[in-house]
Amino acid sequence: MKKFSLIAIAFMIVVQLGCGKDPTGISTGTIKGKISDAATNGAIAGVVISTSPASSSVTTGDDGYYQIDEIKAGAYTVLAAKSGYASATANVTVDAGKITNANLALVVVTAVPSVPVLVTPHDTVSSVVLCPTFNWNPSSAAASYCIQIAKDSTFTILAAGQAGLYINCFASPSLAESTTYYWRVNASNSIGTSAWSAVWRFATGSSATGNTKPNQPTTPIGPATGFRSQSYEFDFTCSDPDGDPLYFRADWSDGTPMIWTNDYYGWSTYALPHTFKALGTFPIRVQAMDIYGDTSLWSAQTSITIINANPSFSNYYVYPSDGSTCYYSPINFDWDCTDPDIPYDTLSYDMYLDTLNPPVKLQVSNLSSSQYTLSTITNAKTYYWKIVAKDRFGGVANSSIWSFYKTTK
Repeated sequence: MKKFSLIAIAFMIVVQLGCGKDPTGISTGTIKGKISDAATNGAIAGVVISTSPASSSVTTGDDGYYQIDEIKAGAYTVLAAKSGYASATANVTVDAGKITNANLALVVVTAVPSVPVLVTPHDTVSSVVLCPTFNWNPSSAAASYCIQIAKDSTFTILAAGQAGLYINCFASPSLAESTTYYWRVNASNSIGTSAWSAVWRFATGSSATGNTKPNQPTTPIGPATGFRSQSYEFDFTCSDPDGDPLYFRADWSDGTPMIWTNDYYGWSTYALPHTFKALGTFPIRVQAMDIYGDTSLWSAQTSITIINANPSFSNYYVYPSDGSTCYYSPINFDWDCTDPDIPYDTLSYDMYLDTLNPPVKLQVSNLSSSQYTLSTITNAKTYYWKIVAKDRFGGVANSSIWSFYKTTK
């Protein structure tokens, strides 16, 4: 009997280990990151970090960092909120036993938020499911939203709604069958509240009404490398089993709000453009949503690496021009230099002026302008000069060497 019991116990242990999805027993992960000021890049303390679906809520320390432990594996929206700033979100996927990074930059609010733009359920659609998800595009400078759902266009008979929403969507409780509803949204921050959005209406179906989610978009295809301030397109294909018009949004992984595009109907190939403002490697994925508010799975990720572009000179306009003669003092030096990354980068200049060729004497450094005035200079000599342009990220360019002869009439 004892022998049988030991065998049975051993068998039970093997079965339990074999049936478990993770023999290590780990089913949770961690989200961590830093919250910074979008303008200064400085750390922000006291930012409340939460997730949707809900998990733990934490607050950033003096260094701007936070960490949420023991989060069940799955997809989450990370929300950062603090009075005086517009809230910001990031979509992440938590893997068991791993750390997921979610850094966010907050913008100081200086005005009332813009009026929200509604997305789904689309205006005038019918046969909407009884528990729809309402979606609208994020408003600039918004800290929170308020949604109202009513049975009349004057919103005196409210059926559902919520204030203090930190994300731009709302999962409605069950609505009545075969009923027309109206909905609207406004946005608030520490300065004030926007006007209400446009009012849209829709009609519910019956309890048997269903809707099929859009198919998962294909992996976006686009350039592997690029520069700031230039727009790049990423192509993908997608379809809807019901033939519904579709909206799309992209997660660019650079802190840009995820905006739903206008609805497309009858297409199969799509392209979303984007301009990156920072250096680094950015994962990119896209998601589809039909006019009833049902969303697809996110596509698989691609990525783009944004690299620094070096400054470049033009010889079209230079003064004194090469080989010229200067008769008067002071001499106003002028040159033409550009950087493809402007306005996301700035240039400074070092000027070399010498009677030697090439010039080795540094005349002036770290000029912020492409002009320089030299008050006095010895006559009856030939001078050689050049400019070294530098950007903030290590990019350097050397101009041609130009010469001029200084004399008097």
